Amino acid sequence: MLLFKASGQTYPGVVAHRRHAFHGKPQTFHRNELVLLSKNRTDCVGLEKQVQYVGKLIDIRKPIGADEFELYWPGSHGAERWNYVAELYSIRRLDAPFNLNEIRELDWKHYKTVQGFAVFREPDVALLVNHLVTSNSDTVREFI
Repeated sequence: MLLFKASGQTYPGVVAHRRHAFHGKPQTFHRNELVLLSKNRTDCVGLEKQVQYVGKLIDIRKPIGADEFELYWPGSHGAERWNYVAELYSIRRLDAPFNLNEIRELDWKHYKTVQGFAVFREPDVALLVNHLVTSNSDTVREFI
């Protein structure tokens, strides 16, 4: 399971275009892997939660060209900041968005400073799956 973090400025584009961009590339990732789409905490307004959407990974690749970043995230100067594009499918809005620190026993501090993406540690994956099943059962059912 992966965590993709985006700024408040680029988050809507990540969801709408089913793409996320970042500087580095995860060393391990799998097609069809579940991805939590998170907004940076500092960009959340009021009581807004960070993780609002989930999706599945198609692939992580080099961009087609520098203009690809401008197409999906206008004004972001993506070609200067990012080297990879992740393509997603089956993006679903969660019925019950959440912050990682709300999940009991999750090592949320490990993911607090994530820039771009993180691969969840195995013990945390089990906690996240359990949380999703209990808090967002309709969305989880759609994936299954």
